[in-house]
Formats: sequence, C-alpha cells, structure tokens
Amino acid sequence: MTSRALRAALALTALCSVVSPPPARADSACYLGTCDAGTCGRSWSGFSTLIDAADYPDGANTPVAFIDPADGLRHRFVATQEGKIWVWDGDTGSLSTTPFLNLAPKALFAGERGLLAMAVDPDYATTGEFYVFYIGEGDAPGEDGDIVIARYGRSATDPDLADPDSAETILVVAHHIDDNHNGGWLAFGHDGMLYVSLGDGGGGCDDHGESQEPNGQNTAALLGKLLRLDVRGVDPAATAPECDLVFGAYGIPLGNPYAGETAGCGEVWASGLRNPFRFSFDRDTGDLWLGDVGEASWEEINFLGFDYYPLAPDGAVNFGWKCREGCETLTCSADDCPEFLTDTGEASACVFPNNVDPGAGTTNYWDPVLCHRNGGSGVRWQAIIGGYRYRGARIPELAGRYLYTDTFCDQLWITTGIVEGDPAATTSACLHGFPDKSFVYSFAEDHLGELYLLFGSGTIQCLHGEGGGCYWADWGGLFEDDFESESNDTSRWSLTVVEP
Repeated sequence: MTSRALRAALALTALCSVVSPPPARADSACYLGTCDAGTCGRSWSGFSTLIDAADYPDGANTPVAFIDPADGLRHRFVATQEGKIWVWDGDTGSLSTTPFLNLAPKALFAGERGLLAMAVDPDYATTGEFYVFYIGEGDAPGEDGDIVIARYGRSATDPDLADPDSAETILVVAHHIDDNHNGGWLAFGHDGMLYVSLGDGGGGCDDHGESQEPNGQNTAALLGKLLRLDVRGVDPAATAPECDLVFGAYGIPLGNPYAGETAGCGEVWASGLRNPFRFSFDRDTGDLWLGDVGEASWEEINFLGFDYYPLAPDGAVNFGWKCREGCETLTCSADDCPEFLTDTGEASACVFPNNVDPGAGTTNYWDPVLCHRNGGSGVRWQAIIGGYRYRGARIPELAGRYLYTDTFCDQLWITTGIVEGDPAATTSACLHGFPDKSFVYSFAEDHLGELYLLFGSGTIQCLHGEGGGCYWADWGGLFEDDFESESNDTSRWSLTVVEP
C-alpha cells in the first residue's frame, strides 16, 4: 500500500470510529516565573550553527521555516519572511544564490506580515507539490493584507527550483483591517489533511471596531481558528468549500465539526484562538501541540489527542479566546461571551481539558496543558513559540520530550513529564537560557526527527547530543553515497534510524 493510500485508510477508519471522550479533568501546569537572565537554572550545550546570519545572498534573511522535503536529495528549503525561499545545499553547506521560489512581489512584508509558513506534500518526492502561507499584496489574490494559502509545484527539470507558473490559490482569508495576529502555520496531520492556524484578525482583545465582529468565538468566521482542509483528495466524501474568499482546490473532510452546518464554517477544526503562531503534530502519535500567543495574562501550549474528533456542537473544541485566556476568564470585555461567565478579578486554575463547565448544552472551554504568565513585573513571556516532541535518535536524553520557547523570553523549555493518556500531567522546566535578544522565530524537524531552531537574526542551529556538529543534517536517506566515509566515525553507524 502506498503512503498516500495508507494515510487515507487511517484517516477514514479513525473518522468512522466512535468519538473518544475528553480525558478526565485535572489541573494543568502553569508557571508564574519571569525569564530574566540567570533564572533558567541550567544550560545545555547541544547547539551547532548550520546556517549563519551572513550566509544569505541578499536581504531576505529572516527564516520562518526550514524544510526537509524528504526527497532523498541533500538539500533543504529555507523560507524567509521577506518572501524568498532559498535552497541550502548539503554538498557545499551554503545557500543557493537563486531562490527556489521568489514570493516577494506577492508577499506584504512588514511587522508580523510576510511569508509565514511553508509545508511540503507528504509525498513530495513523487508529487513535487508544496504549500505556502503569506500575507498578500500586489498581484496576490484578495486585498492587500489578506491571508493567502497557495500550492506550487517544483520545476520539471531542476529539483532546486519551483515552477512559479504552477501557482494555485487554495483559499484567501480577509485580513486587511489590522496588520497583526495573522497566526501563520501549515502542517499535515497523520490523517493526510492540511491544518492551518489563523490569528483573530489583530488589534487588542479581538476588537476590530465597527467594521468587523470579534472572530475567536464566531464559528462563521475563519480567523481565530485552526482549519482542517483536504487538499490532496484523501477523503472521497469531502464536500465543497464554504467560507473562503476563493473557492480553491480543496474539500471539507469528513469529521470537521461544522461541515454542512449553517451555524459555522465547515473548514473550522477548532476555535477560540488568539494568535496561534506555531503548532506541530507528534510524528509518532499524531497528537497536536499548539502554541497560542496571549494578550495580557497567559501564553499557552494547547493539546489535542489524535483520537479525539471535535464533533459539534458539544464536542467541538473551543480554546476560549477571548472569553478565556489561559487560566483567566474575561480578561477582555464580556462582549461576544456567554452570560454565565463572570470576571472574578483573579486567575483561576487551568484545568485540562475544560475549566468552565456549567452544564450540557453550553460552551466548554479547553484549557492549555502548559501556560506561562505574561503579565506583571520583570522580563515576562510575550510570544510563545510551540515546538516539537523530540522523536529523533541523536539526543537520547530528550527522547519523547516536547520543546518550546518564547521569541522574547530567550529560554528553551522542555517537558519533564508526559504521561500517555493523561495530558494534564504534563510538566516542564527551562533547559537553556539564550543570549539576550536572541529572538527565536520557529522550530523545524527533519525526516529523521531531529530538531532545529530558527532565529530572527538569520541563524539556523541544529540540536545535538555529545559529539557536536550537524553532520547528519544533509543526509538524504539510508546508504547515501559517501555518508559513512565522510563521517569517518563508525560509532555513528550504530544509531537507530527510523524512516517515516
């Protein structure tokens, strides 16, 4: 069975099964500490620079995604916020002078805008297809500032070039009132579907004036949501698009909570998000880990198990914003929130999966499994960056741990305990303090499950254990020519490599 057929079978089998109930409610781990220098408690030396800030051919040097296309070639793609996607050549250890794709004429780059995400088709080696998430201007579809999701194909003659004429708009989401809170990530789940995270539309407290209603709690809007789209024809029962501005080449897959419902957009998988900048799927379990940037109280790491399908109305996942932020209710106004909510003026406990549970038929808000206080004195968390659960083989001490950080906090955190089947038992601790103003923008994961950090300065670093260096980072696959001889280190041959 091909990988695409296998994914399709798994997805349809899961969606036709009995919906799993939410896990038992329990207190989540929330941290009140600042991130001032010296508060980490320990430091880890397992970083090496793969791409330096001076390596970029021109000013497009703010990396947002580092992509391993898993096509058996010794290259990687570096998507930059400025709109250019570069090719890193593993043979030379350098970036190409010609972009893989130049989206700068289409992408509006300023502040939180630009090219924000890139994801390759799970069968990229065969299809050559990939997807981009950018804020459009110029000849891009929609109005300037709108969110554009598009599909491209690689060149038929050169694997280090995309075909710019292959562009196909998947959807356009109106976002031209405010310039922030775009969200900005793409990832394929284990079910073969493309997941897209969108911010609430900008401003503060999801308030856009008279021109637009709040988005987070409005299931008839796409902003402030996690979308689930069938862009690959995995689900033969998928239905037509409902709420995008451009009816593109995707379907609404079976199991989406509002599919076919007049009360909500069929594209929506989960609601109540403020600015979900980064999320990932556990490559072993398919579980979702999502970082959501907070307003004035809490930075969140949210969790949704692969076996939970958020069927509407009672089972639809609502992460709470703007009615609930982390561990607090009504940190903003009560507009657009249920009447039963009250503002106690103080933080309550975070309880996973839901804390506000007034009874059947009313809104249940899913609390995060991890959260950090972002208000008060001292250097606080400001913009959480969700990472990955480590499933590689080169750092045994990190096996199974989830890593995350904050753009302004300059600390790398890891989970110290994950209890399978009991997400609320997740705890974490600081692993490493970065130099002041390091500005981590993103994590990346390669086809071996190894992890990387992307910095706003342009630097991309690999994480590694003893021995140092990023010697595996350009490895295409098993028995690649010269890999063993170039390493000249037989101790590395004993490492277990699990191909996805």
